[in-house]
Order: sequence, then C-alpha cells, then structure tokens
Amino acid sequence: MYFKIECDYKISEKAGAGGMFQVAGLYDYNDLDFTHLIDQGKHYISLNDVRNDLAEKISVAKDSIDLNEV
Repeated sequence: MYFKIECDYKISEKAGAGGMFQVAGLYDYNDLDFTHLIDQGKHYISLNDVRNDLAEKISVAKDSIDLNEV
C-alpha cells in the first residue's frame, strides 16, 4: 500500500514540540484522501510512527505500507 503524507512541522513547533510534526494530509496513489485514518491532533516524531498507527487502524502489517512525504 502506497500513501503520500503531508507533514506540518510548524504547528508542532508552535506547540513546543520542535522536531515533531502533525499529519496535514494522507493520500493514496490516486490522490484519494485518507486523512480520516490518522489522528491529526497527534504529534509524530517519524514516518514510522505514522506507519504503525495507520497499520493498526486498517489492520495490515506495517511493512506493507509505503509512506512518502510530499
């Protein structure tokens, strides 16, 4: 499974969580919006953390998810 992710670093920095990011958008290879699968209020430290949350949400192995930041 392939997803493109938009990361918002500015919001996290303003909240005092510098170096972290929030998910501003999550899209598949057809640009269909899957942002609803992610907690947009959560601050993430890495794409791997997002991958873990997403895998749990859609009940697949985390290794089957490919995330690329746009």
